[in-house]
Amino acid sequence: MAKKNRQAKEMELDVTEEVMEAAPQEEIAAEEPKKRAEAPQVHFDGWYAARAAAIPAIHKKEIIKADFKGRKVPMIATMKEFDEALKMYGVKLA
Repeated sequence: MAKKNRQAKEMELDVTEEVMEAAPQEEIAAEEPKKRAEAPQVHFDGWYAARAAAIPAIHKKEIIKADFKGRKVPMIATMKEFDEALKMYGVKLA
């Protein structure tokens, strides 16, 4: 049984290698800069840790997090998206 499974996996690998060889290199090279140009995404806790000094202490982390969930802001997003959501919450960063 193990031999059959191994042969099936080897056949799948051969097919994927053929597809990769058939793909033009220009398309693959064109996709790479797009990935690098995107802003890195961070988790809400990481964003809050970076911005905690700029947010007034009266606004608690749990309240901001609940507001973001209510506005359908994903918990893993870019810093800019979190900053925009904070602006919608009513806090302007200095």
